[in-house]
Amino acid sequence: RKGASATPPWSVSGPLNAISSVICVFCSDAADKRKGETMSTEVEETLKRIQSHRGVKGVLICNSEGVPIRSNLPAEDEQTYSALVSQLAMKANNVVRNLDEADELTFLRIRSKKHEIMIAPDKEFLLIVIQNPNLE
Repeated sequence: RKGASATPPWSVSGPLNAISSVICVFCSDAADKRKGETMSTEVEETLKRIQSHRGVKGVLICNSEGVPIRSNLPAEDEQTYSALVSQLAMKANNVVRNLDEADELTFLRIRSKKHEIMIAPDKEFLLIVIQNPNLE
């Protein structure tokens, strides 16, 4: 298809694993603070790399309840996307689980005329990337 990219502009598991680890490290004791700072740097670098791709309009990380954790979107858009997309991801995961209990949702891509929303769910977090699908 014209203008469609074959793969998302990031490694699905890499950023999410790093983000999960960063959040867990910051919640744990202060003895691991150096490790947390290193992982935080990795997360920031990964987010910058995703944002630098042509057509990317926004990157959002939220928890499974739809509470935004990190974003480069305006506050209103951040709240809207995190609430709606987290609900959609939960419903999509339920569909996958109902079809096969041993399966789980690993990636969800929604494309409209104006936007493409790519969602990479993790156990506790969602990585959401919004991009313009019409750029050549």
